[in-house]
Amino acid sequence: MGETTGRAYRDDFCVHHSSLEEVLAYTKETEESDKWTTVSANEIEFFALSEDLSKVDEMVETFFFSDEEGPLVEDTMKNMGLIAVVGTEFLCVRQSAFKTILDRAKISGNALGRLPRKDLADILNYCMLVSRGDALVYRSHGKVSAMHGGDKSDYCVLPISELYEALREELEERFPGNCFWSGYSDHCFSTAIWTLPEQKEDLLGSYEKELDRHGITGHTLIPGIRFTTSNTAMSGANIYPYITDTKRRTSVRLSTAIKVPHKNEATVVDFKKEVELLFPKFIDASKALNRLLGVDLFYPVNAMAEVMKQIKIPKKIAFETLESFRIKHGEGSSTAHEAFWGISEATFFMRADGASEAKVAETEDKIARALHINWKEYDIGGAIAA
Repeated sequence: MGETTGRAYRDDFCVHHSSLEEVLAYTKETEESDKWTTVSANEIEFFALSEDLSKVDEMVETFFFSDEEGPLVEDTMKNMGLIAVVGTEFLCVRQSAFKTILDRAKISGNALGRLPRKDLADILNYCMLVSRGDALVYRSHGKVSAMHGGDKSDYCVLPISELYEALREELEERFPGNCFWSGYSDHCFSTAIWTLPEQKEDLLGSYEKELDRHGITGHTLIPGIRFTTSNTAMSGANIYPYITDTKRRTSVRLSTAIKVPHKNEATVVDFKKEVELLFPKFIDASKALNRLLGVDLFYPVNAMAEVMKQIKIPKKIAFETLESFRIKHGEGSSTAHEAFWGISEATFFMRADGASEAKVAETEDKIARALHINWKEYDIGGAIAA
């Protein structure tokens, strides 16, 4: 299965995979016990668990759980704190389900997550009572992990193991010699990275020639892809082109995703067709990187600070990223190309800070947008605003 953290029922459970075989073994085993249930949305009811962990036994008895399910209830009390009644079953609700529950109840707002659990349960019940249509309830490892719209136009299940199998077939056909790099799964999403060493010249040849022309030699670049998907609406079936610089020990996502959303009766076949778009994505990204090589910055640290503010990199991570750039490059002039690679180090500091892979992947998406920003617009002297 791979290196795991925590027990599978826990909200903080995750597993790291060192091979595609491990990914497939884990996803297939999980899918065998997963349950997808369609029910009328207005028949779902929520109850609040106590926030007092000394009352675990009382909560187990109140909501008709068995003694063996005590740890499941206790973990829910530490996290989402809600029970959902689906049909005749009392089910613990996982934190990963919160966004989809709000979407299904057709309400939103950051304040909802800060409400006392009893108040949150009451609001959800009022909204669900007047809801029309069905809800598709996804249960995994003993808890409700998502609550989607029940119509296929709302949400379409794309089995994760089948997506991985399809991707393997397409990579072997289009990118022979590809190498599985790493994989990761938790209750929110699944992701994996492959390198494409045998296609380096085709995918990155023009970029490396441009690096040489600018006197940047000794580069150690490897093209690759990241695949992400989710059963909890965190991600569609998404593929991103990547470059890993083994010298910098940094990877950077090069564009927005090649994406198949879980909507409109999408199928695994639809996903396979999208893989053919990878090659043009790499070519477009190489052109963008080449363009940044020709953009001189007089105040690169200031430009980086403003760009990270625009793409919403967290302040603490942005500060650490800027300090790293200062140490390596000083305060003198540079290029937008160096600044872009400098920003890509933000993911290193996020991992060091204990961020989840889901948050790291989200930040990679933000950094990819910086590839197409007008860097000269932010090349302004003066003190950096807080």
